[in-house]
Amino acid sequence: MKAISLHQPWASLVAHGVKLIETRSWPLSGRGPLLIHAAKTWNFDLDRICRSEPFRAALESFGVAFPDPDRTDRRFRLPPRPRGLPFGAVVGRVEVLDCVRIEPFRKSYERPETPQFVVPPYPRENEFAFGDYTPGRWAWLCVNAVALDTPVACVGRQGVFEVEDAVEEVA
Repeated sequence: MKAISLHQPWASLVAHGVKLIETRSWPLSGRGPLLIHAAKTWNFDLDRICRSEPFRAALESFGVAFPDPDRTDRRFRLPPRPRGLPFGAVVGRVEVLDCVRIEPFRKSYERPETPQFVVPPYPRENEFAFGDYTPGRWAWLCVNAVALDTPVACVGRQGVFEVEDAVEEVA
């Protein structure tokens, strides 16, 4: 099965169905099921994003807890990772319904009173805050998001990649 690695918090937002439009600089050629992998990367920029609204409220809604921001991991001089936010694992799956240019969504966002393009359930609350809607990008329209109760440890890769059979069976 195919998978894509996303940094946190975006991996968990997609897996929990809070973010249903994944924005990319490149189109996805296939459609259908896609596993969501949370990358291992963690740094001060990602910590700042997770603690800002509307990210924090969305993450807390599915059990993520934030430790004291003044505490750092002394070994690596990094902020502490939020509890309940998995890294280096498959965290869920979605079905990619379609892949379209970003511009129709951008027009709808800039002039919400006259939406140019609406495909239920898009766009969702905070969807535009969670993605990069720069002209020229692509929107991967996802449905049927399912977060795994127990994330499955897996090595991620750039782009869309195939997961091992053992990971696919558990996920």
